[in-house]
Amino acid sequence: MTLPKPLTIFLLSGHSTIPYHMLCSEDAVLAISFSCDEIDQKIRVTGVNPQSEDPPGFSLCLISEIDAYLKHGTEFQIPPINVFFVKSGFMLQALFWTWLIPFGSVVSYGDIANWCGKPKAARAVGGALHNNPIPFLIPCHRVIGKDGHLTGFSAGIKIKRHLLSVEKRI
Repeated sequence: MTLPKPLTIFLLSGHSTIPYHMLCSEDAVLAISFSCDEIDQKIRVTGVNPQSEDPPGFSLCLISEIDAYLKHGTEFQIPPINVFFVKSGFMLQALFWTWLIPFGSVVSYGDIANWCGKPKAARAVGGALHNNPIPFLIPCHRVIGKDGHLTGFSAGIKIKRHLLSVEKRI
């Protein structure tokens, strides 16, 4: 699965209750990360120097909406997404089903595996979600262990707990 690399990328940062960074192209979000090192790695993969001036309007709006989400738990509109960093068809499928989880709901890794038609692939779903390039937009924090415990999240359980708390899930 190979997609054309974006010609122009923009790097923006949000500074709400949890700092995060976002890469976007002229028309879609490419990546969101809680880690400077991870976003730097993604920039290197694109081979494009990011711009910080004159970012697209949707990206500024999204930063504002994510900041409001983190502070007050308000829902926000999902902008166009570019799946440049998605590594496989299975990962894309797992991310698609995760994207459909409604605000304020949770499901298990096993549920996602079942929806993907691979009922024994709960761990593979966990691996795919661990590499989710766009948390918040594809809400992998809404996926929990089958026993209801918070497990796995690339940014750590503390941030996962916070995201679920702003959605009034814990």
